[in-house]
Amino acid sequence: MSQEWPWWGSRKGESWGFLGERTAASLPTSSPNVTSLSLGGSTLYAADGDNTVEAFSVSIPSLPQPIAAINTLLRARSVEAVDGRIYLSDGLRTDVAISGTTASTLNFGATSLASMANNTVFAAGNDRHLRAVDLALAAAPVELYGAEIAPNGGTINRFSSLVLAGSRLYAAAGDAGLLAFDVGRFTPPYPVRAYSGGGTSSVQIVEGRAFVSRAAGGLGDFTIGSTGQLTTGRQWDTAQYRVQDGATGFLLTSSGQTITFWTLTTAIPTPKSSSTSFRATASRASAMQTSSSGRARWCSCRRTTTTGSKTPATSLSS
Repeated sequence: MSQEWPWWGSRKGESWGFLGERTAASLPTSSPNVTSLSLGGSTLYAADGDNTVEAFSVSIPSLPQPIAAINTLLRARSVEAVDGRIYLSDGLRTDVAISGTTASTLNFGATSLASMANNTVFAAGNDRHLRAVDLALAAAPVELYGAEIAPNGGTINRFSSLVLAGSRLYAAAGDAGLLAFDVGRFTPPYPVRAYSGGGTSSVQIVEGRAFVSRAAGGLGDFTIGSTGQLTTGRQWDTAQYRVQDGATGFLLTSSGQTITFWTLTTAIPTPKSSSTSFRATASRASAMQTSSSGRARWCSCRRTTTTGSKTPATSLSS
């Protein structure tokens, strides 16, 4: 069904156009009840509760023209055009459209949305949850912050509108009233991922994996995904270690006066060699010496090889 409707706003039968100009134009939509409008540059978007969002060019305010609609969720009732992206939501899920094409579908509603810099948005849907989301990668959103409205016995316990003004985020929260959040220090760098898996005391990245020593003892690794997500991998040993270094197929750890060289090519990493010939508190060190001629020179400390033998220090004279 098609219906024509005033494209910017109306009062007592009059309609207004872009930049306050009055226009007699009316624009058709695919469903009769337009629930949301948003202006992105010179394009006006209209959500009307079905699976398309209509778009109209208003580059010439007196002659608005329909352009290609965006296919989206079955009952999309909210549209927000922000920083070159279009957020289309049914209250439970949200499509992110770029250049008129859906780039991803987010598993949360965004019927209310306020945008910060660096592709970070505050969003709320048909529930009591407010979230801040990093959408630098639209297909892999990272939730940076979350808050809930405390129910107070009313009948409307949800966010209905968000507005960002300076360092404050204002939220119309139904029976909870108007809420204000200080977001002045909410700036990058943001934490990308956080996982609750027990305390860790050291970490090294080797071949796309994060190797950690556990505060309670033992070692473990995580696979690092393309968007930064971590997947728990192997866990082994129970001693107290510090992860010092790593290279293709190998990991170097220390524990007290013992340094251990692990091979990573087996299902569970196994020690290839170990040594207690010196106190290993760091994987590398340097010391300053004075030569017989009185010149200062820097030289690297002796290092233990996989066989436990010592190699002469190399030096660079000044």
